[in-house]
Amino acid sequence: MGRVACSESGPALPNELVLPKGKLVRTTPGGADALRKVFVDLKRYSFTGYVETALPGERAAPRGYVLVIEGNPEIALHAVAEKVTEGKAALRAIMEDSYSERCAIEIHAKVDAEAIRAAYPKAILERILPRAGPLRYLEHFEKDGEEDDPGAVSERKIPQGPSRPRRSS
Repeated sequence: MGRVACSESGPALPNELVLPKGKLVRTTPGGADALRKVFVDLKRYSFTGYVETALPGERAAPRGYVLVIEGNPEIALHAVAEKVTEGKAALRAIMEDSYSERCAIEIHAKVDAEAIRAAYPKAILERILPRAGPLRYLEHFEKDGEEDDPGAVSERKIPQGPSRPRRSS
């Protein structure tokens, strides 16, 4: 049986993963830096709510949620088909999904963040540095190489942006 965060209405995911709908504040398409830009804006305004990603058109359409408290990513949940992933592995999968231009990124406000945090204790993201900004936090997960995370869901590498040519002296 799945877990219900705190609302009977809201987007249902496989295994009945449900978050409250809250108030939809903004929708933006995915792309190379789309999620990064969203997190920069959320940090700037000390936003509390969640970011939802949806990648339609796939057979088992992936959905991801990142709970943001005062502009900082706190919890990550990702579901595809019958598999729900939490924590670092979920954040990594959400980031991968967001690179697609077909991905829809929604920002939801006015949700009970504490109820969501209590419902998904295994999804809590560790802090890299005390009060590290979202960019520093996301960069930690974009590094090449696997981390010790038993919940890892993807073998795909996160695409890196275009590399800059090195200048010769």
